[in-house]
Amino acid sequence: TSLRLVCIAVSVLCTMFGTGKVTGQTIGDGHFADTGFVHGMTDVHLAWPGRVWFQANLADRGLGYNGTYFTLGAKQHVFQDHLDGRWLLEARGHWGTESDTSGFFFNVGLERVFSLYAAGAEITTGAWFDWDEDLQGDFAHTMRALGANVQVETENWIAYGNGYFPVGDSNFQLGDPLQGSCFVNNLIVTRPAIDTALQGFDAMLLAKPSGLRHVNGTFGIGGYHYSSPLIDSFAGVRGRAGLQLDGGIIIQGELNHDDRFDLTGVLQIGWLFGTGARGNEYGFLGTDLDPTIRNDHVARVQQSLQVAIDPDTGRAYNVFHVDNTADSGGDGTFERPFDNLAAAEAASVDDDVIFVREGDGTTRNMDMGITLNTGQLLLGDGVRHLIPLADGTNFVLCNDEDGILPTISNDGFGAAVTLASRNTVRGFNIDGTGVDMQYGICLLYTSP
Repeated sequence: TSLRLVCIAVSVLCTMFGTGKVTGQTIGDGHFADTGFVHGMTDVHLAWPGRVWFQANLADRGLGYNGTYFTLGAKQHVFQDHLDGRWLLEARGHWGTESDTSGFFFNVGLERVFSLYAAGAEITTGAWFDWDEDLQGDFAHTMRALGANVQVETENWIAYGNGYFPVGDSNFQLGDPLQGSCFVNNLIVTRPAIDTALQGFDAMLLAKPSGLRHVNGTFGIGGYHYSSPLIDSFAGVRGRAGLQLDGGIIIQGELNHDDRFDLTGVLQIGWLFGTGARGNEYGFLGTDLDPTIRNDHVARVQQSLQVAIDPDTGRAYNVFHVDNTADSGGDGTFERPFDNLAAAEAASVDDDVIFVREGDGTTRNMDMGITLNTGQLLLGDGVRHLIPLADGTNFVLCNDEDGILPTISNDGFGAAVTLASRNTVRGFNIDGTGVDMQYGICLLYTSP
């Protein structure tokens, strides 16, 4: 389906641009050359001075994304201002290939190119908007960013830099044990889920060796730096090389290394077609319509949720929350706790955890006692709790340790807490003043 969409888009672009041939035209001081017909794979002849390309970006793991993706892009001269600046519009649409989570993302940029003849250089500045809905992983969100770029190109080298600035909601986190939030729904979180867009920049110096000019060859080295409110900032180094063959075939490769993502990279294989697929358009260098080198994805850091695993069952701990000051109709999750102890007793099964918050400190909705199932933990707020994990370590539960404990009683006949086997009860005031209460805690007798 995605390949069909790409083919349709290519056909539409060819229909929009494809009529006749380009003859010698002049812009400004006469630096638009006669390109004639451009003989690509399909002999697409463009009447407008524009360019279209299709590209496969092959990577198991890139800088902040996973999997390969396909690109359909176009770049077009828009107008020339009174200061001899040439304005260009570039748009790229991409489709990720991850089967379950991939999606569409795009970049749109407006650039101004100025020829500085005395220095033999083309100077480009631009502004970009990036929209990324290539939702990878279980905790992924649509990201948006603004960008800026600057480039100086001569006959022998290219120096460029890009800035990336996330906008809108771009920092998402689920659970944070270090900040006292280790409960999510009915789970105990030991490591939070994170999805955060990165603010930062990259820069590179590319050489254009004379021996590779027949294939528009380049290679270079650069670096990048990124940061976010949810992670430590990091920097890395980048290497890049590319060449362009007859017929508009381009091959480019990039490797990155940093402490966050380790070694990542991408191999890009594409086909340029349209006016000046081998150059010879605006400017004395003939490179105005080359695709701008920058990130396609909004760079991000994603981290999956890690939860506490019960060593007795090999499954995630299942926690039911109780707070006698909560609204009625809760479901026992951290976000919507039960308002009474009886509801937690009815909902829980063997090896579950019942966590009781201090509430208002009274026995309201806590005065009918509770009978535990096998392997259950009954834990009260106000004291430190160590939860055993499947890897043999213990996790410190991030509850309030202020010493204010919830209170349990039984105003009916029986004990406040009736045990089964392998139970843990900790962090409660047991109120034994009930008229018919026989015990505070008792062991449930089962016949052999």
